[in-house]
Amino acid sequence: MLPELLLAARPAASPALRERVRAIGVAEPVPRRRLPRRRLALASGLAVVLAAGAAGLAVGLTGRSSGQVHYGAAVVHGVSSGAVRQPDLAPAVIPTTPGRLQDYRAHLELQVADAAALSDRTKRAARIAHRLGGVVTKVDLASHGRSGTALIVMRIPIGRVQAAIGALGALGRIVNQHVVITDAERRIDTLRKQVQDSTGTARQVAEARLERELRKARLSTVAVGLRTPPAPAPAPPHRESTAVRILEAEGRIGLYAVLVAGPILLLAAAAWLVARVLRRRSERRLLET
Repeated sequence: MLPELLLAARPAASPALRERVRAIGVAEPVPRRRLPRRRLALASGLAVVLAAGAAGLAVGLTGRSSGQVHYGAAVVHGVSSGAVRQPDLAPAVIPTTPGRLQDYRAHLELQVADAAALSDRTKRAARIAHRLGGVVTKVDLASHGRSGTALIVMRIPIGRVQAAIGALGALGRIVNQHVVITDAERRIDTLRKQVQDSTGTARQVAEARLERELRKARLSTVAVGLRTPPAPAPAPPHRESTAVRILEAEGRIGLYAVLVAGPILLLAAAAWLVARVLRRRSERRLLET
C-alpha cells in the first residue's frame, strides 16, 4: 500500500522552477573583452604621434622647407669671405734688344679703388706718356656711380718703353698684362730692297710701307686698361639638410595636432571622469540598499 501512496503523493515542479532549470542548462555567452580605457587612450596617443612623424617625414623629404632659402652675407671690404685674393703682379718690364728694329706692344690691365681714382689715373697715364716723349692716340672712359672702366692707348719711344711700363704699372693693382715683341729687322730690310729695286708708283708705295714699319719700330704701342673692382658676387644659397626639414615639419605638425586634438582629448577625459564618478555613486547606492 505504501508504494501506491508515494506515487500518488509525488510532488509536481512549478512552472517557475522548470524555467530556472532550463536557463541553467543553456550555456552562458562568453562576455566580450573590452580594452581598458587607459590602454585605449595610450594607443590613441601613440597613433597620433606616429601619424605626425610620418607626415613630417613625408613633408621633409618631398618639400623644400616651404621655399625658404637662407643666404650668407659675409662680405668684407667688397670681397666675399670665400674668395681668395690673388697676389699683386709686378710690371713685366722686358728689355729691348739693342741694335735691332722691333715691334714692341704691351697691354696692362689695372684695378683702381673707385670712379674718382679711375679718372685720376687716366689723367696721370696721359701725363706719363707726354713726359716720356710719347703721344696718346686713344682715351675711352666710362663710369657709373662708383664703378667704371677706361682705356688709354699711347705711343712711346722704343728706348723709353721700359720706364713707361714701370710708371704705368704703379697706377693701380695689376690684374693682367701682356707683352709681345716681334723682330722687324728682316721685314724692314725687305722693304728697303723693294724701294731700291722699284721705280715710279711702285717705289712710292714701297717707301710708304717702309715709313710705317720704321715708325712702328721707333715707337712702341702701350695700352692701359683701368677698371674698378667688380661687384661682390652673392654667396651661394645655404639649403637646410633633410634632417632639419623633417624636424621642422614634425614640429609644425605636432603643434597643429596639439591645438586641434588637445581640446577633444580633454573633453573625452572629462566625460570619462564624470561617467566613472556616476557609476561609483550608483554602485554605492545599490550596496546600501
